[in-house]
Amino acid sequence: MGHFLIYQLLPLALLWTAFAVLARVPAFRFWGVPLVFLAGAAMQFALWRQSRPNLDNPDSLGFFRLAHGLETDLRAILFRPKLYPCFLAPFHALKAATGWQCTLKLGMGGLLLRFAAICGWKPVTRAYVLFLFLFGSLWLSAPLAIFDTALFAFLFAAFLVLAADVLSRYSAPKFAAMCLAAGLTTLTRQAADLSIALVVGMTVLVLAYRAAVGSLAARPQGKAPAAQGVIRVLRSLGIPILAGLLLAETGACYNGIRHGAYRRSVALGVNLYTHAAYYGLSDPRSREWDFVEGYLPDARRECPPWQTGFTHDMPWSVNALPHRLERKLGSADAAEILASDRILRGRSLDWAMRYPESYLASFANEISRLTRKCEDIFPASLLDPESRAPAVLRRLELGIIHPALWLLLTAGSMHLLVWRRNRLVLLVPALGAVFYLALVAAVQIGLTRYALPAILPLLMLFGEAADRLPAFPTALTREGGGHGS
Repeated sequence: MGHFLIYQLLPLALLWTAFAVLARVPAFRFWGVPLVFLAGAAMQFALWRQSRPNLDNPDSLGFFRLAHGLETDLRAILFRPKLYPCFLAPFHALKAATGWQCTLKLGMGGLLLRFAAICGWKPVTRAYVLFLFLFGSLWLSAPLAIFDTALFAFLFAAFLVLAADVLSRYSAPKFAAMCLAAGLTTLTRQAADLSIALVVGMTVLVLAYRAAVGSLAARPQGKAPAAQGVIRVLRSLGIPILAGLLLAETGACYNGIRHGAYRRSVALGVNLYTHAAYYGLSDPRSREWDFVEGYLPDARRECPPWQTGFTHDMPWSVNALPHRLERKLGSADAAEILASDRILRGRSLDWAMRYPESYLASFANEISRLTRKCEDIFPASLLDPESRAPAVLRRLELGIIHPALWLLLTAGSMHLLVWRRNRLVLLVPALGAVFYLALVAAVQIGLTRYALPAILPLLMLFGEAADRLPAFPTALTREGGGHGS
């Protein structure tokens, strides 16, 4: 508990106090947000100029090779999201590609400010949350490594903000833009298709409910019965609703036409088996080793003994094991690839059902790891890349430049439960983040690298909760147009 209070809550509290003091300066209410944005942009592009991007990341290598017609791996050709290679294709130099990905991050900062305007945040809250995003250590480094998430995260954020805007004040152009963003997002990462379908469906249902209630409330006494009013409203909304849902599932339609029955992601089995293998194979006596060594005879020797406690990281060889195993199971054609994915998915679920206590304990362990901030997998301190600073200062800095995502989610969720303000609008980023994170099986890895797209919606939730904090005198609150109470 002391570690949590000192290294996670205290850094965020100190940063909020600093912004609250700055909020006493009248000019800050007008120039604070632009200055934070410019400082974040300067930091991002300063790191970009110093970077030496390469293709060490196998995911980035696959996308870049596929984008330039160099990929011959059937798995990559069939199942990699199609829009991201199109995004990388014009850039034959990695430096140019990383520069455009840094621009995407700044665009996401603009989306965050748009959400802040929808919710009516105070200037100090906008500057505070924007600082947390633009100076986030993962987001400063991820675009420079050409992670396979930058374009997806931008489109996913645009979709969520547009959905929130539609719920706040409906208009047909906004609804069409939301559906377009959803459709493009499904072409960048198949793992998010389910999340997007659920959020789009929820938004459409809420809009239909609002329209039906409004129509019935406006109906004069003695006119058409309520049932006819509902039918009339649904008929007027039916075509745009169907068109929107169809567009939102563009990724599903594309894969269904091109490759037969739609599959959410061929990597689902690998993701699940990564989690099951990390905890199940850590016991040298596990029977699962017989299955693994039947295809990878040297796997036990190549994987060093490892511990799964919350202070230990997953060895890279263990993380790579499911990928190697999947290829050995069969990858000659699409049928073999899907079959091998089903095998790994089945064995993962079988492990969870046979050892439910171990499965639940594994997630409790991952949450403990995140609570304790396992810093081996977090980026190094930005102010001291070689970690020469005292451990206390480095950890305090990490608490600011990489706040725990579960903490952001908890704060936002509590706000949803306790206060009614913007509750409907906040459901969009909440559901988007939760549904997306639920698809990531390995929590420790998921909440550091693969959950990059969840950072912005979680900051949206956190910002709404932070906006209620008493940041500065009441007079300034009234002048700043805040709505914190």
